[in-house]
Amino acid sequence: MPAESPRPPRSPRTRRRQMSHPVSPGRAITQFETFGQILFRRRKELRMTQSQLAREIGVQPNYIVYLEKGERRPSDRTVRKVADAIGLDRGEMYLAANPQIREFLDVNDQNEVHNDEMPDGLQALVEDEALCERMGITEDEIALVATVRFAGRSTRKQQYLSLILNIRYIFA
Repeated sequence: MPAESPRPPRSPRTRRRQMSHPVSPGRAITQFETFGQILFRRRKELRMTQSQLAREIGVQPNYIVYLEKGERRPSDRTVRKVADAIGLDRGEMYLAANPQIREFLDVNDQNEVHNDEMPDGLQALVEDEALCERMGITEDEIALVATVRFAGRSTRKQQYLSLILNIRYIFA
């Protein structure tokens, strides 16, 4: 049998192309994926280069590399721009970029309340119809903050009102 000739060494550029990223295209977003993993996967699904995405959101291409590798934390404004550019939900991208917020709020996997009872503070806010009307609080906003549990902390209606106003600011 003839001996096989050894393969020539691969160039560093070839090696980089053959490395796989931990997130494969086509998977749904899960709470365990990092912002960088989601960004990488979605950008690949859209067949978008780092340079194209960078140009679209107004940053340098190397910043996209840093985001995908988890070496930089994006600002709230950058999260909004990225989410819009790649067509993903701003809220999910914000929580992926800020996992400590998901942990602090103790949002479950399905973004549902852990028990069926409405917390006292939120119930007080709902019952204060004058305040809700004056602040323009919608049923959708009440439903959104009802999916949040404050990890055993007692909450007042002012804290829920503050949460709604902060959500409006972040995602405006």
